[in-house]
Amino acid sequence: MSSGSLELSLQRASRRLSHRPHSTAPLLAVVAAVVGVLVGIATRSGPSSLPLVTGAGVAAQVLLFVVMRRVVGRSLALGVAVCGAWLVYFTLRIAVTQIDRSNRVENELVRAAGDSTFVWAWLITTAGLAAVVAGAALAGAGRPSGKYVPDLGVATLEWFAVVGVVGRAAMVFGGVASGFVENVLSLYLLAFAALGYRSVAEPALRRRLYLLVGAASTLGVLTSFKEAAIVPIAALTVGMLAAGARLERRRIVALAFVGLTVFVGVQGNRIAWDAGEPVPLWKGAIVPFTTYDYESGHVADPNRDLVDAAVSVGKGMSRRFGGATSLILVRERVPTDVDHLGGKSLWQPAVSAMPVVAGWYDLEFSTLSLGRYFTTTFVAPDQPENSSSQAITMPADLYLNFGDTGVVLGLLVFGFVVGRVDRLFHPGSATRVGALVYLGHVLVGIERNVAYVGVNAAIRLVVLLLVLRGVARWGALQGSARRTLAG
Repeated sequence: MSSGSLELSLQRASRRLSHRPHSTAPLLAVVAAVVGVLVGIATRSGPSSLPLVTGAGVAAQVLLFVVMRRVVGRSLALGVAVCGAWLVYFTLRIAVTQIDRSNRVENELVRAAGDSTFVWAWLITTAGLAAVVAGAALAGAGRPSGKYVPDLGVATLEWFAVVGVVGRAAMVFGGVASGFVENVLSLYLLAFAALGYRSVAEPALRRRLYLLVGAASTLGVLTSFKEAAIVPIAALTVGMLAAGARLERRRIVALAFVGLTVFVGVQGNRIAWDAGEPVPLWKGAIVPFTTYDYESGHVADPNRDLVDAAVSVGKGMSRRFGGATSLILVRERVPTDVDHLGGKSLWQPAVSAMPVVAGWYDLEFSTLSLGRYFTTTFVAPDQPENSSSQAITMPADLYLNFGDTGVVLGLLVFGFVVGRVDRLFHPGSATRVGALVYLGHVLVGIERNVAYVGVNAAIRLVVLLLVLRGVARWGALQGSARRTLAG
């Protein structure tokens, strides 16, 4: 064997080893043991075992997060992001709600819930997270696919970014609302992540890129949409990290400060608007510390100090990730007051998004989002004029339809989908990272209902495949033309 062949063989072996997922057997054994203890305590000791169940539930869910990282073999993966979001929406939020359940701001059903309800919440969220991890493992998330994904050029990516930002601005200021168009224009997230990846090796890209990201984030601030303001910055950061950029501590602090300011500022502006005293956008981040109580949304006690204001802001931010509240509200009213839906809130919202097909059915759920239904049925059933739209979360939506079994099986399928995405779009090139961000932005949304996540993910997957196929065909035609001219 020649030295060149030997070197090539060693390189291939090295790549195979680098893609081989870490062994998860020891961690799975530990998780199984912790879950077994959790279930045993819950079933034998009853509601009084809540402190022990809480400890075991937190330990099991954190370990499952670690297992997911081992399954995919890398930290920048959709599966890791989903599990991270789970720890915020459920693990952390159940613990906080449990400790502070007498808070007057909390929903009355949550305040009245007994320990047995919280025991159930720990059991079902642990089982649900385990199902997500198992689904990703079954999908082979740790074995990156070798399928060809054409790498988009800088000019194409910048075109996507410009069209996306300008298109979103036109929708915002023109009063246009279209979920399909929104998903197409969101290709700017792919562009931001991919250009961020390229900018590590090509610093000349950064000035134009930062201007585009800033414009997209500003649109989110102007529309009081926290997610739209923060996600462009997150896409850029993910792209740079995937390319191996080491963010300095001061840059991490700066990014965190910008994200926190946007989050607090937009919500503060909303509170002031609801109170009939709108304030300038720049002042939105100040009023929660001066005038309004961020947690309750009402005028604050004039005698409170800065520490009380900061605590109020912290609690208010925590309630923005209220997965625990959604779960408990559904658990307390289903099936005693509201019957299991048997799948209606899963397929009917999805069908409602198909203009022609929707006319064939008499739909009880005629919109893709369940926000208004969940608010009027569970959050504020005695306030029909309530205009808010609360998130039901995927586990609560599944429980509403099929109970505990539905949660586990539904999240197993969801985990499988997440694992397949992680296989195909592992961060090995700028385009793969961009595609992961573009799809992941929807799939990480576990606070939304199942149909909303599924339909939007399907639209984005089709758009992405059409774009990649079109770019690949265009590249082949260009190459053929160049060879013809050269000949």
